[in-house]
Amino acid sequence: MGKQTRPHNSTFEIIKTLSGRLDRCLTTPHIVKFALNELRKALNVDCWVQITDGKQKGATLIVCDGLNKDVVDELADFGTDNGITVRSIPPAKPIAIQNLLTRKKHRSIILADSEYISFLRIPIRLGRKTIGTLRLASNKSKFTAQELEALDIFAHYLAAVLDKAIIRQRCRESEQTLAIINRLTSIMTSSLNLNEVYECFAEELRKAMDVDWASVVTIEGNKLRFYALSSRIASAWKAGDILPLAGTATEYIAKTRKPLIEPDLAVQRRFWTDKYHLERGIRSIVYLPLLSKGEVSGALIVASRRPNAYGKKELALLRRIVRHIALPIQNARLFEETERERQLLTSVVRVIKSITADVDFNNVFRAFAEELQKLVHFDLASITIAEGDRARFLAISPDAITELHTGRTYPLKNSATGWVLNKKRRPLSRPTLPSMVCRLSTTSNSKQVSGRPYMCPSLAKARSLVA
Repeated sequence: MGKQTRPHNSTFEIIKTLSGRLDRCLTTPHIVKFALNELRKALNVDCWVQITDGKQKGATLIVCDGLNKDVVDELADFGTDNGITVRSIPPAKPIAIQNLLTRKKHRSIILADSEYISFLRIPIRLGRKTIGTLRLASNKSKFTAQELEALDIFAHYLAAVLDKAIIRQRCRESEQTLAIINRLTSIMTSSLNLNEVYECFAEELRKAMDVDWASVVTIEGNKLRFYALSSRIASAWKAGDILPLAGTATEYIAKTRKPLIEPDLAVQRRFWTDKYHLERGIRSIVYLPLLSKGEVSGALIVASRRPNAYGKKELALLRRIVRHIALPIQNARLFEETERERQLLTSVVRVIKSITADVDFNNVFRAFAEELQKLVHFDLASITIAEGDRARFLAISPDAITELHTGRTYPLKNSATGWVLNKKRRPLSRPTLPSMVCRLSTTSNSKQVSGRPYMCPSLAKARSLVA
């Protein structure tokens, strides 16, 4: 009778020991490791535990006591991913294999060398909830009925302990995630100049995941601009750089409105920018859309030199982060636009003041050109006035390298000035100097400025175009 009750007594002793030793601060792996160590000593078996994920779509090996990885792989009935993750849910009923070597599917040199004879798998369940499986291998011919009953009791107790531990662990992870998000949000809202704080943002993000390169890009028409950038590598771009939007991952997520992970650029590249990332050592990269008023206004991009650096955990965290930083980024952009408009207005006021500061036209134009140069870069500025069928240079910027002279006239026909006057106030603006439109192309000056942007606005007086 004493021998029959020994498994029960051993199990109850283990449960008693666990009750006295388990602490709320212990993590799930610590609890399982301690429990399996006691179980192994009591029953002289080797064992391991696999825990299902939150949605019970798979299970992960967390502790293995007494078995090597090769044996675990051999005894994982449902297939493994490198002996670590089981792809299917463990069954609700215990499974016992009393003689492994008599089963053709389990014959192998590894099992023969291990000298294991019997194998047992017991579900770790709490009510209808499957938490994982307890698996044991023994060099005995079989597990007795008393041992099976005792181990089932142990599995039920372990389920209750693990369920609480898993809940505590998830709560701690949620608290840590919330703390990270709060710190990152505080950094992003600490200044309206995003470039001043983005490096701090990236450093804080590196505490949660691999970040060798990170950027906030904004969509501006058919272009994308690197609004802020932090890099530990030699980046192909810098903050302020503008690229074509077409063919980029940012364009893709703007259409799909969903995050995108490229796990390994050395294996597959989908966008033309990937080439430049890979050349600088980037292997994995994740893109997340930034939403503003329901529209995708840009993207948060995070990259690592390590392949497969971003999985479900990192993506879940980044999703929450972008929801909190999208508004601060939009506010920073609005502040930048407002500041740019303010500076533009200030410059315009200075230009107007320069025009009214002197009665001498040459002095006025010289001051005007100096102020205009602060506002818009140019190599040549001039004012021409229409006189019949000809145009005369009324003023030319003093630093312009040109053979043109103040007072010189030229035919209006086929000239830029004539084109503007005929179009009734529409300014002529070309990305390059139009040789067929502007007769100035025959001068040495046009050769010096050819291929550069060209603009010819009109001057009006009393609703009539005069220059």
